[in-house]
Amino acid sequence: MSQRSEANQLTSMITRIHGNILVFLICFTMFDIQAQEGYDYTVPPEHFVESPNEDPYLKYFEPDGEAHYEEYHYHKEDLRHMNPDMIGVVYVNKSMSRGTKPGWQVMIAGGDRDAILKNWKKLMKSYGAKVKRTGHSHNELHASRAKMIEISPYEIDVYAIAESLHEGTRLTVHYDMGGDYIHASHDNDDINAATRLLHSFAKTERQNVIQGDINKANKEYDALSEELRKMFADTVKLHRRILDNQSQILEYYDDMADFAINTNALQDQINHVQRGVDDMSAIVERFDDKSKDNVLYQDDLEELQKRQKELDRLKVKMKDIRAQSKETKSNIKKRKNDTVRARAELVGLKGSCLSKADELHNQRLLLLDLEEQKESVR
Repeated sequence: MSQRSEANQLTSMITRIHGNILVFLICFTMFDIQAQEGYDYTVPPEHFVESPNEDPYLKYFEPDGEAHYEEYHYHKEDLRHMNPDMIGVVYVNKSMSRGTKPGWQVMIAGGDRDAILKNWKKLMKSYGAKVKRTGHSHNELHASRAKMIEISPYEIDVYAIAESLHEGTRLTVHYDMGGDYIHASHDNDDINAATRLLHSFAKTERQNVIQGDINKANKEYDALSEELRKMFADTVKLHRRILDNQSQILEYYDDMADFAINTNALQDQINHVQRGVDDMSAIVERFDDKSKDNVLYQDDLEELQKRQKELDRLKVKMKDIRAQSKETKSNIKKRKNDTVRARAELVGLKGSCLSKADELHNQRLLLLDLEEQKESVR
């Protein structure tokens, strides 16, 4: 047997034990309160639900399907405070459209009244009954001529009343066997069949409620997963941004080194050409005849102009290199500043990722708890 199977069996056993302890504590508490206030078990006070022939009792089913009974003197609100995943079927006398009649009651924690009535209507129709709403509040369904052979060989009428409470929906069902309603001193086979049907329905409805919670939790889990995925993607982008900046900065430093070498070489050229311009200028200035007819003068003047042009070209080139060097220094600064910002963003994002991962983990635990809770409904 796997560890997971053993853990599931242990969880189921613990849940069953907790449920039994809860029933015991409720019964003990009610016994203690009534004993202190002088209540008589055989004559419950007005605010307790009365049963015609015997005291009220709680009925529930173990996973093996065996029915168990507990003597249970309860206040009409007590079902609201029981373990919501231990479906208790309680015998009551309750007012309905046909008067005050014996019935059987369950509490479906978190259940929506209209949804429960809709599902009960489907269930009754599966027994061939005609179903319609009755009662002034329209929260009562009358299923007429239902063929429930597990309860009676004859057609019976079933009345179901659903009440919306803060905790969920309280469902009371009255089984009318030709004017004889199934009550606490009825034939045990009839009681077992009637309560088992109600218990099974309530169990399914409670599981549907939990399944709705599971579906919602799954959506939240998927949303958290998507958020975390985007965060990881942003983390990767930040790492790439930092690496790109570092790579680009190295290239810029290589460019700066080239600029320094080129600048030094170019400055030597400029100095050399500048000396040639100065020398040629001195030669040209020594000519007394600077007319166009003086061939030697015109040749030296042309040479001077050529050297001056070359000097101007070299100076322009030097200006461009210095401009490029300045721009490269600015780019290095921008890349460094961007790297600082990216690192700061990365630190914050890593913290957010850890927080989101914790949320995702907790959501996963919630899903596991809900799955276990659904399995533990009985």
